[in-house]
Amino acid sequence: MEKLPEKVGPFGAIKNFFRYYSTFSGRLSRSEYWYLAVAGLVFPAYYFLVRALASQYDFSFTPLLMTLGLLPFLGLAASVVPSLSIMSRRLRDGGISPYFLFFVFLPVLGWLGLFVMMMFPSKPTTT
Repeated sequence: MEKLPEKVGPFGAIKNFFRYYSTFSGRLSRSEYWYLAVAGLVFPAYYFLVRALASQYDFSFTPLLMTLGLLPFLGLAASVVPSLSIMSRRLRDGGISPYFLFFVFLPVLGWLGLFVMMMFPSKPTTT
């Protein structure tokens, strides 16, 4: 029987995110997953902040605004593989086959299904 993953704080979760960015095997605790999910909200919040500042101060198409607006998209593009990795490990920790990760290709219902599966508690055995 495989031992349950240890719980880490928010900074430990981010450190592990970059350390195990391409590891699809193993397990991921529920707390570590949700710390990373909340940290992932930084990209959209940053994007909307830049857009609000641009509309407020009329910074239309300046090089600075274009660079600031491009940063969140680069961050999201760079985090696709690590995000799939942590979702795969979280599914395995909840006792669900990582093949359910393909639900990401089903708009809305697949995403809601994955969202619910990520909330399942850790199980001592893996699939």
